[in-house]
Amino acid sequence: MMSAPLMIGGDIRYMNEFNTPEIWKILTNTEIIDIDQDTKGEPASVVSYAPDDWSRTIGIYTKRLHDASRAVAVLNRGNFTETVTVTVEMLRLDEDDITVPCSTFSVRDLWKHEDVVESTTNEILYELEVETHETVVLKISCV
Repeated sequence: MMSAPLMIGGDIRYMNEFNTPEIWKILTNTEIIDIDQDTKGEPASVVSYAPDDWSRTIGIYTKRLHDASRAVAVLNRGNFTETVTVTVEMLRLDEDDITVPCSTFSVRDLWKHEDVVESTTNEILYELEVETHETVVLKISCV
């Protein structure tokens, strides 16, 4: 999400789909790498903390991408699964080119490699469950 150089801290001779399947899925996820290496080069910024700025259990980060879509990361730092509602207002999509004249948004989960919803509302885009210490990464596009 930060448009930073990619570095691997470990012996890559032993990082493969058989020895380290979870790490291998992370290292070879081209959709996530595309977000980091996006040609627009903008880092993500915080758009919301929940339940408040003090406890910051849930952090929501977003960045604009070169194709006028948005990458969104929802990070759960807490010890419990949380329900998070992602809205147009929260992501400030109404301030960008993405909503002009957008009437339908596509939301894709980049870890699952699947389109999760098409939203025709200009309010709630997606409601999701975020497990403890999990990060969900979404790509939101105008359809």
